Amino acid sequence: MLVLKITLLLTGLWAVWTSLKACEQVYGITLLLSGLILVVWGLSLAPLWLQIAVEMLLIFLVHLFSNLYRPYRRIPLSQVTEVDYEAD
Repeated sequence: MLVLKITLLLTGLWAVWTSLKACEQVYGITLLLSGLILVVWGLSLAPLWLQIAVEMLLIFLVHLFSNLYRPYRRIPLSQVTEVDYEAD
């Protein structure tokens, strides 16, 4: 039974990943929605230790990526001298 739950989760993650690479919008949207449904279904049926492991992994990834992009998001207003409205 554990194999079925993990298979649902991995199939959902694969569908979400494939939807990001799809060229057609309709196929990408349907893959994304079906992948998200499978991920939620797989996580709700998964055992508690797997749910906690996925949650810890997601918290770590959010913390990692937020620290990587922080210097680009926060610019003090004192450093802004001119606003270029005609962006290239």
